[in-house]
Amino acid sequence: DRVVGGLADLPTAWQNRYHPVAYLHAEMPLALAAADVSVCRAGASTLGELPVARLASVLVPLPISGGHQWPNAHQLADHGGAVIVADDALGTELVPALIELLQNPAHRHQMETALANLAQPAAAANIAKALVKLANMGLK
Repeated sequence: DRVVGGLADLPTAWQNRYHPVAYLHAEMPLALAAADVSVCRAGASTLGELPVARLASVLVPLPISGGHQWPNAHQLADHGGAVIVADDALGTELVPALIELLQNPAHRHQMETALANLAQPAAAANIAKALVKLANMGLK
């Protein structure tokens, strides 16, 4: 609610370019497909979705829980599919990172190609098959 209500706090020139929405659930695949770039945390589900969507991203690992999102973020960044910005550096590094991605289609394309190589669109089906196989091993 706070994000959606924050539109009035933006400079007038930005208000027609910013489209705040409430939490997306079923609509998330469509939103990812429509985006040029994303800014997001580096949770496991997100890191599975971004390569399938081939969406160049700025990842901001959550700075709690022992830093568990940092290795997630590095999985994409180290393969050229994302840029990492630390939470405490958002004020100085986020806007330049976004400008670079938005103004450099060649860089975005390189990231999209890297993400395509990491994508596992059949991951859920593969896991299910492995579990069924494992379960059947116990039946004799």
